[in-house]
Amino acid sequence: MTNDARRITIRRARPSDKKVVLDFCRRTWGEWGDYVDKVWDEWVRDRSGFFAVAALGERPIGTAKLTLLNKREVWFEGLRVDPSFRGMGLSHLLTGFLARKALKLGAETVRYATGARNRASLHIGKSWGLGPVGRYSILSATCDGRRRHVFERISDPVRALTIIKNLAVPVERVLVEPVGFETRFTRTSLRRLLRDRLRSAGKGGPRGTKAERKRALDEILCFVSSTPLTKAMGGLASEGWTFFQVDTDFLATAFDKGEFFLTVPLGILIASPQRRKRRLLVKLVAEFGKDALGPSLSGTRRLAHELDLPRVRLIVPATRTILATAKGAGFKEEDKGFYHVVMQMHLGDRRTRTRVAHLVDRYL
Repeated sequence: MTNDARRITIRRARPSDKKVVLDFCRRTWGEWGDYVDKVWDEWVRDRSGFFAVAALGERPIGTAKLTLLNKREVWFEGLRVDPSFRGMGLSHLLTGFLARKALKLGAETVRYATGARNRASLHIGKSWGLGPVGRYSILSATCDGRRRHVFERISDPVRALTIIKNLAVPVERVLVEPVGFETRFTRTSLRRLLRDRLRSAGKGGPRGTKAERKRALDEILCFVSSTPLTKAMGGLASEGWTFFQVDTDFLATAFDKGEFFLTVPLGILIASPQRRKRRLLVKLVAEFGKDALGPSLSGTRRLAHELDLPRVRLIVPATRTILATAKGAGFKEEDKGFYHVVMQMHLGDRRTRTRVAHLVDRYL
């Protein structure tokens, strides 16, 4: 360890660090630049997580961010080192600092995303015990009102489960109305169909009790987890380049935020309308039925149209089959050939926690 390295302190980022940090982050990815300038103020304000700065004296020379996703999951991001101070072990020092924070928080899972060609970042992750979950690509498309899909936003998991069970058989036709030379599903048609199915099931009443909601969330999770795309995603959902475990808490949050949509043909979408960015951000696509991925992806374009948003954006596994299917549904890769790898480590067992604690002691 050099004398400079011994004089490095790690502290919470301050607003006054902004100019220096953004200067050395300006060309992180060459002509692509960086995104730290867009999230700086938000990260500095975040007191549930920790935006760390490695400082030599008062000068910031490195950064790393821990974001608390929920009680069990943390996300590492924003690991940056001033090019003038590389080779001093700062990346391991900052990673160790965040790992210690994660252990103190009682986190069960740590994840981060990095470029598939970023060998240095992949090496650091592997040396700390993180392994790859999968390789992913970001897609976007314009909205399209011609797609033959109709959506219903559902806020109660008990009601959603009833609909899922009663529409689990293929639905070839829903009541349609003519529009010029086309036909389209209408919201009235969907509600009529759902009302009839609910009446036949005898479950069209008020919202379920707390226990009923929990059971419904468990069953919906089984549906979602068994779908091909969720499996291909490694059981994760994404919000931008942040990945969450698909579990009952994730589903409950989607219901509470009004982000849970059922579609006909049957499928589930969890999507966030981002009005300021003029786009629909799709967090999860759960397609039911064989060969349903293309229509399900295509349907997201219809939902964006219904929500009066010009574009839709989502992340999918970067496999040839899925990317070809997405292309057929009208999507394009935003950065073709540039893929991200999600790295993951589970801290739930004592052996892993002990190994990470030893590494923390070594670097800190």
